[in-house]
Amino acid sequence: MGNDTPFIGEETTSRIGCAESVMINKFENNYFKIGKIKKSLEVIDSQVGIGVSSIDDNNIMDKVHIENTKLYGGGSIVPCNKVCIINSTETYSITHQCKEELVLKRVNDIRIRLSESLKKFEMEECDLIDIDNDMKGKEVKMVRCHDIKIVDTSNSINQIDCDNVEVITEQQNEMMGGFGMMRGFIPNNMPMGGFGGGLNR
Repeated sequence: MGNDTPFIGEETTSRIGCAESVMINKFENNYFKIGKIKKSLEVIDSQVGIGVSSIDDNNIMDKVHIENTKLYGGGSIVPCNKVCIINSTETYSITHQCKEELVLKRVNDIRIRLSESLKKFEMEECDLIDIDNDMKGKEVKMVRCHDIKIVDTSNSINQIDCDNVEVITEQQNEMMGGFGMMRGFIPNNMPMGGFGGGLNR
């Protein structure tokens, strides 16, 4: 997290109390502090900070859509059911809060940790993705993805037109001493994450 872009100033904060849905389009250098969103959050063509807090503990957003956007500090939101991230950066907090269905398109050079409750995970045209979870029990599909390392002890990932995808199965995972030993180098000696280096986040 050390490479996060800091937010530049409190004077650019915009506050929203409670909303059915929020759409942010073509904003820069703004921090949006939102009390509660009932249905959906959409951020497009922007460079902003987002903070969504919950007025009550049971608040779960239905949908989050982030496209062509950089989120300062990674974004901070309540749990959500469905997330779609397209060509955007610093979105790790949002991916972790997704509880049901996560879609990544044209997302590159990131390390993510998914929610244990996530049911469906799709990646399209993604490169250099380092995933901290075992995909066992999840529906996983990858289309035109490259240089991915992933643990799947159920060996059920659907790959279409992918290359340099290394899937660690249950037997391989046990031989390497568990999940924590899986990181290292993928083909062509390209470093894939690990604590303290490899990826620019």
